[in-house]
Amino acid sequence: MAVAQSGMLQGAIYAALALVLAARFGKGGNALRIGTIVYGAWLCVVGTFTLSLTASIAPATTVMAALVELAAGVLLIVFVVQKDGVAWFSRPRHSAQQGRG
Repeated sequence: MAVAQSGMLQGAIYAALALVLAARFGKGGNALRIGTIVYGAWLCVVGTFTLSLTASIAPATTVMAALVELAAGVLLIVFVVQKDGVAWFSRPRHSAQQGRG
C-alpha cells in the first residue's frame, strides 16, 4: 500500500510541476526554458529506469507508459533547444499596460 501511495504522490508532483511550467509559458524567459529542459531530462531518466528495471516483468501497459514518458521528455528537450524555441523564449515581452494608451 505504501508503494502505491508513493507512486501517486510522485505522479501528483510531476503533474503539478508540469502545470506550473505550462502556466508560465506565456511569459517565456530563459529560466523557464532551462526549467523545461531539466523537467524533460528528468522524464527521460525516469522513463529509462522504468524500462530497464521492469521491461521483462511488467505488464505491457507499464512498458508503454514508460515509452511515452521517455518520448515526451525527448520531445520537450528537442523543441525547447531548437533555434525557434530559443528565439521564442528570448522574445521581447510587453505587459498589457504598455500596449494601451
